[in-house]
Amino acid sequence: LLFDLQDSKTPTSTPKENKVHVPHATVGNRGTLLQSARARLYNEEGNSTIVNCLFDSGSQRSFVKKSVAEALSLRGPYETVNIESFGNISIRQVKFWLTSVKDNSHKKQMVEALCLKKITDRPNIPIFTSLQLAEDFTDLSSTFDVLIGLDYYYDFINQVIMKGQEGEPMAIHSTLGWIICGPTPGKVMTKNVKTLFAKVEDHLDDILKNFWDIEAIGIKEEEKGADSKASQLFEKTVRFDGERYEVQLPWSNEESQLPNNYKQALDRLIQTERSLRRNPTKAQLYDNGMKEYSENGFVEEVNDVKGRPGRTWYLPHHTVLREDKSSTKCRIVFDGSAQFRNDSLNRQLDPGPPLQNDLVKILLRFRRFRVGLQADISKMFLQIGLHEKDRDVTRFLWRELGSQEAPRIFRFRRVCFGLTCSPFLAMSVTRYHALNHLQEFPLGANQVLENMYVDDIVFSVDENEEAMETVRQLMVLMKKGGFHLTKWVSNMKAVLADLPAEDIIGKNTITSKTLGIVWDSANDELAYSVLSEVDPWSRDTKRQLISVTAKLYDPLGHLSPYIIRAKVLFQKLWKKGLNWDDELPSDLQKEWQTWKLELCDISDVSHPISWFHIELHAFGDASKTAYGAVVYLVVTKEDHSTISNLVMAKSRVAPLKKMTLPRLELMAAQMAAKLITFVRDALKMRIDRLTCWTDSKITLFWIKGSSRRWKPFIKNRVENIQQLVEPSQWRHCPTNSNPADILSRGSTITRLRSNSLWWSGPNWLIDEDSWPKDLESAKLEDYDAEYCVTEERRSVKVLAELVENISLTPERYEHLDRLLRITAYCMRFGKNCRLPKS
Repeated sequence: LLFDLQDSKTPTSTPKENKVHVPHATVGNRGTLLQSARARLYNEEGNSTIVNCLFDSGSQRSFVKKSVAEALSLRGPYETVNIESFGNISIRQVKFWLTSVKDNSHKKQMVEALCLKKITDRPNIPIFTSLQLAEDFTDLSSTFDVLIGLDYYYDFINQVIMKGQEGEPMAIHSTLGWIICGPTPGKVMTKNVKTLFAKVEDHLDDILKNFWDIEAIGIKEEEKGADSKASQLFEKTVRFDGERYEVQLPWSNEESQLPNNYKQALDRLIQTERSLRRNPTKAQLYDNGMKEYSENGFVEEVNDVKGRPGRTWYLPHHTVLREDKSSTKCRIVFDGSAQFRNDSLNRQLDPGPPLQNDLVKILLRFRRFRVGLQADISKMFLQIGLHEKDRDVTRFLWRELGSQEAPRIFRFRRVCFGLTCSPFLAMSVTRYHALNHLQEFPLGANQVLENMYVDDIVFSVDENEEAMETVRQLMVLMKKGGFHLTKWVSNMKAVLADLPAEDIIGKNTITSKTLGIVWDSANDELAYSVLSEVDPWSRDTKRQLISVTAKLYDPLGHLSPYIIRAKVLFQKLWKKGLNWDDELPSDLQKEWQTWKLELCDISDVSHPISWFHIELHAFGDASKTAYGAVVYLVVTKEDHSTISNLVMAKSRVAPLKKMTLPRLELMAAQMAAKLITFVRDALKMRIDRLTCWTDSKITLFWIKGSSRRWKPFIKNRVENIQQLVEPSQWRHCPTNSNPADILSRGSTITRLRSNSLWWSGPNWLIDEDSWPKDLESAKLEDYDAEYCVTEERRSVKVLAELVENISLTPERYEHLDRLLRITAYCMRFGKNCRLPKS
């Protein structure tokens, strides 16, 4: 293999994980010579050594041999990378300088590279003997010391090429001398072909972060978005030309300069073309997408390669095929994070503050009324104009597949997908537009302000007439801003009767995605998608466990009793100290296999949507392994029938540090208080009654009493609970009718699907006369008095005797001033102590 990964090191911190793919192949006798050169490598102190360099434009990063880095004492921070088939390793990134061996007057080129124990073997063919070669072919025993990837490739290589005869290699001129590469005649090389391609991408970190972010919704403190430079710039520079809005890019530093990365973009285009040749269908969709950009005026062609100095950047791009999409199957993705010379466009842009509405709150409001609706803003980013001065940083290359002509240069006239600031700009424009037309279109504008997430608008109303008027206002409102609403869906088809057929999702389409959750609009039920890419019989590792679990999308927590089992498994693995790619122990492997096999049953789980509001009820419970809370809504309809529905649930594994069950029960009660408050605020409706339930008598005793009596752990949580929910709103329930007990102990999907206690709450919940009798006693002896005493604060009384005569030892002080000052302080203290209390 290209890299020897034996010498990895555990980092002291947890840096951002990267993933590196390194393909390797074996062929017959015919060889191909890789681009290689000898160079002099310098450290910061000026010490140097001769190294063998390999140039690879298919590698996204540069590498240096660990032995070379140690010999010259190269230092730098560790970076965690994930090399496919090897998992996470921590590699040091170091800085050094390269110059030609034969001419020390050459300018030194700085390189930042990752350290590896071994890179690859060297080629062994002499050719072009008349040229001053950058490679020394007389010593074939050594291996490569440095690999120069695309991040520095074009700092060394220029366009001067000399070709040999057919079947012979060519010579490419570089700052280090002439480099020989290409096919070699006869059996002159090893049979191993090194296909070098290193791709660095975010993977498990992002999946894991997204999972925990979703899991924490409703039970963590909400962050307040602060004003930023990006917001101020938007307010000053946004323009409307009568047809559409135009914005400027928010730069982190207006003086920042970008290198011209044309050659990098060209190389990425060539790689993309190779891939497309193997997939004609994908190639055709890609080409059609590019033509659509041009025909619709989203982009414009430019002729000069250089562009504006310091503000010209070429965006590499690729395509993503989505079979689950109801409209665009092929999306062209522009890579604003592509690095060149340790810089990227996204590094220089200010992402702006988060303006997105809370996804879970939108989902809760979506289930609020009888008529549910959703729509999508067609190509939202591309409907917003980009100011002329910022267009050169959104250049890209394209040509028809198979064309031998130089690629054409385009740049965006609109905000493009792939820039870190694009979501902020799009949300700023739509909110700005809605606020400006709030008086004219109150129903439509309020839906944009409260129930829009990225380019989706998801809401519900009570009556058909209100729904039709809201739809009309939204269509007119968005058209005034240059936007078009399409892909309309409703559980009441009649409210969409006035819309063109092309703007409504097909009549034969039963289900659609609503903010990531499947909505069966015909039956008005929410359902869940099966993770089709999960192989239940694949190798079981810690990496697979967390990756699969994190991909299970359940923002409302309806599947919490099922998911908590995977969370507990993950905690067990963490305790055992397993590495990411270690196979699971046999005892845990069986549990994990059982859990994975149940994934296919998720599609059978569905839950009714619409209800009216009267009461909210929250239940909390804990076990030794997990704790959680669940919220229900109890509704009395016009015919006086009452129903109860699950609204939202959240769970967490018990802390690694061993904790008593009463403390865990209190934490569950705190989660219940937070969750019911979150749901109440999200619904923005009058709630007639709010009640919280616990089966823990000690917890109830703590909540209904004074918090000052207890140790800080109990005191702080009780105070928080009492701030969120009045003590009088807490009641006791039996353990066997507490639905949160299911959550804390976990459940299989099969049992969960048919468990009425989980989906509707206890039977007595809909009839107040049947509620369990509440505990009225506030006496300590009626609870677990022995345990409660251990949680009480102990006060120590100290009796101080005031002595009239203050005796100080003058010998202890070197200066008279210090002695007098201390004496005065003591006398004043004594006098103050004798004063009556005010």
